[in-house]
Formats: sequence, structure tokens, C-alpha cells
Amino acid sequence: ATSGAASVEERILKSNPILETFGNARTVRNENSSRFGKFIALQFDDDGQLVGSRIQTYLLEKVRIVSQSDGERNYHAFYQLLAGTPAELIDEWGLGKPKDHHYTNQSSTVGLTGHSDAELREETEEALATMGFSQEQRLGVWRTLAALLHLGNVAFQGDEEAEVTSPTANSAELAASLLGVTEPDLAKVLTHKRLEVGGKTMFKRLTPADATTARDALCKQVYGRLFEWLVARVNDSIR
Repeated sequence: ATSGAASVEERILKSNPILETFGNARTVRNENSSRFGKFIALQFDDDGQLVGSRIQTYLLEKVRIVSQSDGERNYHAFYQLLAGTPAELIDEWGLGKPKDHHYTNQSSTVGLTGHSDAELREETEEALATMGFSQEQRLGVWRTLAALLHLGNVAFQGDEEAEVTSPTANSAELAASLLGVTEPDLAKVLTHKRLEVGGKTMFKRLTPADATTARDALCKQVYGRLFEWLVARVNDSIR
């Protein structure tokens, strides 16, 4: 193979750790189970040399982001975040251990057999760098995951009208800061439903149960869009 083809092959191989980190999870039957569909098209020139590739993904299992059965885990990325992030960033972002976050403490299983999440995080970082993700972009990916863990800790109180509870106000504040929005704006999005009535915009306060559903829906959408963005950037690199 030519050096150009070898470079393409290397980048195609480096796409695997990225897709596995953000799209694979530990299940009861498989510690590295792919929780999305994938179709890979390989592109060759007239001489039969590999010159590019394109990955198409679909049906990411978004419900896993907000709930897991015992013996299973959320996506690997969350555990790599908590195990491999530098201590100063863990402190700045207000992160704890898997047991401290609702989206990683619903199962008694937090590790992998024979693999360190911290070491896997290093492999993911290396793969992201090889694929052309800048340091700022890589930091943004982990920062977004940190925001989702804090969002998952936001709880609601009230009989009919949801309010962010005092004990978790810090979670809402941290999530808002990491997402680049204000805490009051985030709280309003989580506790109110926007209605268009007669050309006017109105807001109806949600019940605590509906606010919890809205919180989880927001997290699933943000993670889903992050995954799609990662795949798009990977395709730019291996095209």
C-alpha cells in the first residue's frame, strides 16, 4: 500500500476507539457491546488502493444514558471521564466518583474486567488527536459529558409545580456553567413547558415527574447530538 493509503487505514482503525467509547457499553452478556447500528463504506481508487471511508450510524440506544439495569453500565465515555480527567479539572468541574452521579450509580457494576477506564481514556484521547480533533474540541467533549452528569443529579420538588430542589441547586449551577448558559435559564427550561397559543408564547410549569422526564430527554438529545458530531468529524478525517 502507498503511504497515503496506509494513513487512511490508520485513521479508519483509530475511528474504532472513538465510536466504542461513545457508542459501546457494558451489558450483562458483553463488556464492550455496541449500542448503535453502523455501516461502513470503503472507497478504493482504480488501482484498488484504499483511499477513503465513510461511516453511517443509526439507532443509538439513548435510554441507556439516563438509566441502566444492574450489572450493566452507561456508555464507556462517562467512566473514562471520571477515571481519567486530571485532578484539577475534576475539582473545577465538580465531579465525583461513579457512585456520586445518578447516571452512573444505578448499577452495582462500575468497572471493566482487565481494563482500566483511565487507560482507555488515554487511548480515546490519542484516537481523537489522530483524527484531527483540536485540544479545545477534545476538552469540549469531556466538558459536555461532565455537564450531563450534573444534569442527571438535578432533582425537583413540589406537589404540582416543579422547582429545582435546594440540595441539588449546585448540580444545576455546575451543569449550566459547563453548558455555557445561566442557571435560571436552565431551571426554566427544565421546569416549564413552552406553549404557542394564538400567536403568543406561554409557559406552563411542569410537575416534578414531568420535569424529571424533561431533564432526561434533554440529556439524551445533547448526548445524541454529541455522538452525531463526533461521527461527522470522523468522516471528515477518513473521507
